[in-house]
Amino acid sequence: MPAQSLNEIMVETYKKFVLVSLIVHGDLQTLPKYTANLVQRFNKNCCAEYNEIATACCTHEVTEVQSCVEKHKAVMQRDNNYGLAKQVLEAVYSRNIQRLTQTFVTLSLGDISEHVKLGDAAQAKKRVLDMIERNMIVATIDEQMGMVSFDTEPDKTSSQQLLLRLTAQIQVPFVSKTLTTPPHVVPSLIVICFAFSNPPSLPNPKQDESIPVLLTGISRRF
Repeated sequence: MPAQSLNEIMVETYKKFVLVSLIVHGDLQTLPKYTANLVQRFNKNCCAEYNEIATACCTHEVTEVQSCVEKHKAVMQRDNNYGLAKQVLEAVYSRNIQRLTQTFVTLSLGDISEHVKLGDAAQAKKRVLDMIERNMIVATIDEQMGMVSFDTEPDKTSSQQLLLRLTAQIQVPFVSKTLTTPPHVVPSLIVICFAFSNPPSLPNPKQDESIPVLLTGISRRF
């Protein structure tokens, strides 16, 4: 905030900055060093409700954050920030579950519900599944036993498969546009292009002038 005085735009921006910081990082991020002391002081005074929510988030207590958001609901709605405030509360639930993965290897859905202050095991299951789908945690659920097994290591196999799939999607269109060879010949040429770090012995140009070869990303015809 390179300014020496406060204005309404900066105040509204700071309010959203507080809430987004809480959603993404779990706490209020420090303003840049070049921010004038006057601006920082007045921002805190003008946004007391938002700073109170930030203080509540530092406790990691869902009930306290929920109480604070409801307390200032009217202000959040007036500022059109109530949706962000509710996302702050959702982020607290998620971070508390993430903390459990650092302490427990296995935990029942009922225990997760109790630790995180969710309504019941069904809500805990729904939230854990959502976090798994969003790659926020690595876990498996035994529905029969009602147990959750946490794993701190990501699935390397799926990551490698994703990398291979993306690589194929990038290379094949490039080769197919560069080469004029029939489609059934393209896979063989791909092997030739990428299997050698140095170009192999080239065929006699007079043998077949219709075979294009891709070398170092340049289409050449021999």
